This record gives sequence, structure tokens and C-alpha cells, in this order.
Amino acid sequence: MKSLALLLAIACSGCFSTWAGMQAGGHSLAWDENKREETVPLPATDERLVLALPLHGDAALSCKSAQHARETVYRASFRYGSGWKKATALAFVTEAAIATAYALAGNRDDPRTYVYGGFFAIDAVGTAALFFVPRKDRFAKTERDVATPLREDCPEGLTIEIAGTTYPVDAAGKLGEAGELALEDWLKAPTGELLASYAGRTTRLMVEPQQALGVLAVPLGTLTALAE
Repeated sequence: MKSLALLLAIACSGCFSTWAGMQAGGHSLAWDENKREETVPLPATDERLVLALPLHGDAALSCKSAQHARETVYRASFRYGSGWKKATALAFVTEAAIATAYALAGNRDDPRTYVYGGFFAIDAVGTAALFFVPRKDRFAKTERDVATPLREDCPEGLTIEIAGTTYPVDAAGKLGEAGELALEDWLKAPTGELLASYAGRTTRLMVEPQQALGVLAVPLGTLTALAE
């Protein structure tokens, strides 16, 4: 219905002339009909553990793991289908009615009557021709990133290194009393880096005004096995 209303509005300014102008500019007035989309996962994938450690208040570590992959998206549609034919037929009737109104009710002493009436009469003929434009099938192939959340607790084996000393992190993200005291001392006088390690991967926690952030890209299957 929106497409019909749009083409009807365009008809009031000349449907065929508008179509021809857009074609000349490399654009199309026709819209995609019967859109279909299919997705196919790509084999390459990894799983990432995103860490956030508040530097004020509760020292519990926040953990979020997600599977990151890419997928191929196939899209199919067509233009100049039944919707286009209905719209052009309606636009033709509208333009023909406008031309007839100028011919019957226009001021014959005003040259604009013949200019406008003739324009819509000629444009209506062009619009009628648009009705017979053959259907054009359209196909497109793109790729996009896909992230699937897996869990929001901290996996077993995750550790935080503070000033050269390693502290284990429990499922709730707690560092333990010794770890929390070490973090508190580190915040007062930072020495060295905050490092997070898991599944053989280590990342530095980037210290920001409100929290320390880090991302661990974990080998495929590690987090999946823990989540099962």
C-alpha cells in the first residue's frame, strides 16, 4: 500500500518522467518485491570472553562469553512484478484523469492549460508503457558478523595477575580476600600491569576512568565445553 501511495503521489508530478530521470541518474523507481533471505554459516569461528573489572566499589569481575562467527546472506527479490503493474496502472489512470480535467475544465485562454494538460497526456502514455516492463530478478550475496551469547559467569581457570602475583577468579567473579587487597593496593600505587589469563591466552586489562576492560579470544570449543 505504501508503494502504491508513493507512485500515486509521483503520478501527480509525472510518473514516466520521474522514472526516466531516476534511470538516467543510475537509480530505480521500482521497488523490490517478494524479498527472501537465506543465511549460511561460515566454518571459521571463535569464542571471546569479555572481562570488566570495576575499579571502584565491588571488586567482582564481570564475565561475558560469546561465540563470534560470520555468515553468508543470500537475498532474492524481483522488480517490475504484480505490485509494479498495479501501481503503474493506477498512475496511468490518475495522469489521464488530470489531463482530461485540464482539457475539459481548464481556462482555454491560459497557455498553461495546454502545457500542463499536454504534459500529463504524454506522460500518461509513457506510464502505460511502464506497465509492460518485464520482471527483473535480483540476487545479492553479502557476509556479516554474528555474535551468539553463551554465558555470563566466569569460567573455571580464569586468573588475574596483579603486581606479578596471580589470583584465581571464582564463578561469581570474586578475586578472594588476598586478591581484593592486592587490587586495592595496586589502585593506590599502580605497579606493573593488570593481566587476565585463561585457556593459555593472556590479555592486559585496559584501565579506563570507571573500569578495567579486556577481551580474550578463546580457541574454538573451550567455552562450549564449559557451557555444556
